[in-house]
Amino acid sequence: MEAALDRVREGRSLSVDELCDLIRSFEMTQSQPGMVSPGHDFAWTTVEPSVLDRYAGFYQGHGVTKVWRDGRRLLTDMPMPGSSGVVELHPLSETEFYPTNGAGYFQFTFLTDAVRLRVQGVELTLPRVDAATAEALQAKIAERIQSQQALPGSEASLRRYVEGIEAGDPPYEEMTSQLAQVVRLRLPLLQPLAEYLGAIRSIEFRGVSRIGGDQYDVHRERGTSRWQILLSADGKIVFASLDWDRPA
Repeated sequence: MEAALDRVREGRSLSVDELCDLIRSFEMTQSQPGMVSPGHDFAWTTVEPSVLDRYAGFYQGHGVTKVWRDGRRLLTDMPMPGSSGVVELHPLSETEFYPTNGAGYFQFTFLTDAVRLRVQGVELTLPRVDAATAEALQAKIAERIQSQQALPGSEASLRRYVEGIEAGDPPYEEMTSQLAQVVRLRLPLLQPLAEYLGAIRSIEFRGVSRIGGDQYDVHRERGTSRWQILLSADGKIVFASLDWDRPA
């Protein structure tokens, strides 16, 4: 990472693919105190099926996350880097679980009526919802996917987000508090990479992702990468990142 950044600062050649891989690597491996690091062995514990049954259900985040028990395993369909489907959650204690698909920086802590998700030092609480609410939320996402229409304002929000990172002054007021924390953490890496890629020439809408986010190809002076952005009902940026669904 440092070698690549040195090359960027000195204006030496670095391909767009290398830059995008570098950002993804940073997103997928950055660790925080107390977090499980991918690739290491840990003494997973055993949790009784009756306890796992208490965690099964639907949780509301960017969309709807389903958690269910399969024998003595706890599974989830939460989208995360390195996974395109079902992810198994392994218990470090009766309430603390980690996925073992390489995304060890995700930590799940199950509460009475919610799950607390910690990702790279940022905590999100996803409340439990009943099946009817989950079905209604999933129907809205399915409608968005079917329409393949961008949310009003998402392109302009993405432009301000990318240009703000390049200038070292991201539009934090347009982000949720959780995303603002993540961007502040990553800015020392993201800014020199954004500067190297150069000014935005155009932004092209490419469709709606499987989680309801708007996908765009951002064409810049030194190449093109695909981004995904998701806005909340009040227009805040919930997340904006290189798209997991397609290599840039």
